[in-house]
Amino acid sequence: MAEKLGLNYLHHPVTPDALGPETVDEFRKSLDDLPQPVFLHCASGKRAGAMTLMALAADKGWDGDTALQEGKARGIDLTEEKIGQLVKSYADSKA
Repeated sequence: MAEKLGLNYLHHPVTPDALGPETVDEFRKSLDDLPQPVFLHCASGKRAGAMTLMALAADKGWDGDTALQEGKARGIDLTEEKIGQLVKSYADSKA
């Protein structure tokens, strides 16, 4: 449907159990190839929010605490979520 409307569409499925640094790196490479701006979504917003925060952290040099704080400031509070630990560790590894 998106393509019929003239939009670029990338299906990048992410499950919480399979989410890891390699998946995020693949996502970031795919994201770089898309025309900007992009719209990311998932059912709860947590996976899309986490992927966005990790991509931003890598691009901006944020450490894990900064990534989580920036997310919280934007309404994506992952500080108490298991996925938030992935955001923190991924950002710390790229800072």
